Amino acid sequence: YLESARKSSTKTQLQNLRQIIMLYKNDTGRYPETLSDLKKSGILKKDLPKDGWDHSFVYHPTPDAKNPYELFS
Repeated sequence: YLESARKSSTKTQLQNLRQIIMLYKNDTGRYPETLSDLKKSGILKKDLPKDGWDHSFVYHPTPDAKNPYELFS
């Protein structure tokens, strides 16, 4: 049960971060260079979320790739 709750929490946090990243892009016209940019800009009011195992999410801009960034736990 605990493992399932951790996975579910992580999926929810990833979805929330994707939405916040899009808000950042809509406001600034670009994707953030780091997740910390979300907090510095004021778009993210709280501390950066962690995954279900209390680890930081990994974010990498990939401007030349099919997707503009990678985000994972």
